[in-house]
Amino acid sequence: MGQKKLQKLLKDPTKRKEIYKNIGQHIKKLWEERPEIYRNSGGGFSGKHHTEETKNKIRERAKLRTGERNSLFGRLWVYNELV
Repeated sequence: MGQKKLQKLLKDPTKRKEIYKNIGQHIKKLWEERPEIYRNSGGGFSGKHHTEETKNKIRERAKLRTGERNSLFGRLWVYNELV
């Protein structure tokens, strides 16, 4: 099914519900038949850990982005119509 056709179908609430139900059933079936697909889909870092040296480097870099040195400091980035 083409992307444009799918987008058009998803605009119809009845069709959208049916499509999502079918996707859920398909994923459930895949999970039951081939669980290794989902077990190994955590990305390249799955099951690994940072060394203490790397953790310290991350902490030091994070300190450089706090307060006024943060690019979003003083900006309102959450929009709320009531405010």
